[in-house]
Amino acid sequence: MNYEIFIEFDNSNILELSEQLYNLFLENNYSVTFLDNNIPFDEKIKIIKDSNKKNIIISNKINNDNNTIEIVYSLRDTDSFAKTINNQLINNFNVSKYYQLRSGTNTNLDYYEILRDIKNNESIIIKYGNNLLNNTSLANNIYRGITNYLNEQNVYTVQSGDSLYSIAR
Repeated sequence: MNYEIFIEFDNSNILELSEQLYNLFLENNYSVTFLDNNIPFDEKIKIIKDSNKKNIIISNKINNDNNTIEIVYSLRDTDSFAKTINNQLINNFNVSKYYQLRSGTNTNLDYYEILRDIKNNESIIIKYGNNLLNNTSLANNIYRGITNYLNEQNVYTVQSGDSLYSIAR
């Protein structure tokens, strides 16, 4: 796999879902790192930045609406990653929106620090309503959305003049 998956969460309410996601990636032979909430935030950022692969960062948070999911993606990214996850979730869950969120003090920066300035990554924050956390299919749907996105990224169409060497690179 060309990607390192990082699973991060902000409080103990979301621990079980975060662990379920981690285990799904691990069981399917993805390179995955669980960023436990006991690790200081600055150290989490260092662990991500030290990865020599492309990074997928999934930060799990609780939102204010108990019955909806929101997906926040970084300002530097297109909406394709968030949209793919949204498309996987939309039939079974109430996804209120997927969007970018700017800092209130500097609108050139992401609101969430974890989305700022991490090399080689696609980062999202998924915010869940408390009422959704006990749904056993939620982690599976998020996992499928992320793997669908990763599979889309690994497709290459051979063009005239390509050699095996150039394709492998």
